[in-house]
Amino acid sequence: MALMILGTKGGVYLLKSDAGRTKWTQGGPFLKGQAVGGVAIDNRNGVTLLAGADIPTPSFPPSPRKAGIFRSEDLGQTWTPSTPMRIVKVWTIEPAPAHSPKVVYAGCEPASVFRSADGGATWTENEALSAQRAAEKWPPGGGGLCLNSIIFDETNPMRMWTSVSVGGVRYTSDGGKSWRLVQQGMVEDCPDRGPEEKPEAHAWIHGCIHHLAAPRGDGRRIYLKNHCGTYRTDDGGGQWVDISAGLPWRGGFALAADAHNADRVYVIPAQHGKEGFNTPRVNDALRVFRSDDAGRTFTGHGDGLPTTGEHHIYRDAMTTDGLKPSGIYFGTRAGTVYASTSDGTGWQQIAGGLPAVMSVRCVEVA
Repeated sequence: MALMILGTKGGVYLLKSDAGRTKWTQGGPFLKGQAVGGVAIDNRNGVTLLAGADIPTPSFPPSPRKAGIFRSEDLGQTWTPSTPMRIVKVWTIEPAPAHSPKVVYAGCEPASVFRSADGGATWTENEALSAQRAAEKWPPGGGGLCLNSIIFDETNPMRMWTSVSVGGVRYTSDGGKSWRLVQQGMVEDCPDRGPEEKPEAHAWIHGCIHHLAAPRGDGRRIYLKNHCGTYRTDDGGGQWVDISAGLPWRGGFALAADAHNADRVYVIPAQHGKEGFNTPRVNDALRVFRSDDAGRTFTGHGDGLPTTGEHHIYRDAMTTDGLKPSGIYFGTRAGTVYASTSDGTGWQQIAGGLPAVMSVRCVEVA
């Protein structure tokens, strides 16, 4: 069966499936009332839930709230805050691959990477990347100066990729001692921007990375959404190829890779607001576009998805579960969650009436 964790603007929710992933039971909200950014399920040794939210700092008089990470080892019944983190918000949480069994990473705002070597109880900031951010004066994107994605090399614990809005794709081959920018091939302006959008407003377009996704493996194949395009790299970021041609719009956030098929990627393209900075949206028919040839062609699928309304999907709110066949899941700002176990060709709504869904993760559990 599968276990899903949802980070929303009103707490954490859990969804647990039956063996066929056709029926789901809902639990929560946990951390009720909290705006929860990144979430994760660490199922490498038991099940630990991780959620990024505000953590009260004990003092008198009360001091401002600080963001950090909560842990639960009893499926959300109790939560323990981790050590304090000098951040504004947690955007993404990723347990490391099997080569680093107790290691967890978090991407935060202002753009930074934190590492835990004890399953998320204590955290240490990667000083090299934070120093690079300060020295280069990375500007914030429309949603803030966020480090929003982390990709691992499952064969080499020293190699990792991160994406920053607006700091580009940053890669380390020495375990985080140094980082370099890897985004050769990305266009520096929106080819389809409207006449009302000023060119100077898009001077940073290639560095405003919305999301990264990758199949399991060594990190050579990575998919990417930036402010104005969808891309693929076959060499770990040395060269990026624009694969936006088969999609109706270049904008959007939602992107997910099949864990087992490196040529299969899922994208929900969306339109930017009139000035280019509003949250990308889909008007009327909502479709998920699937490519089986690494982005050379795409096919849109909407069976079971709404055909009217305005739909917003945040950058961390789409995922796959790693099972066979893969389950694909996404949540919306309207508080609905959709699932497909048919390779994205058919969809069902498995939750609704929730607060805006910010992040989604799903894994296999016993």
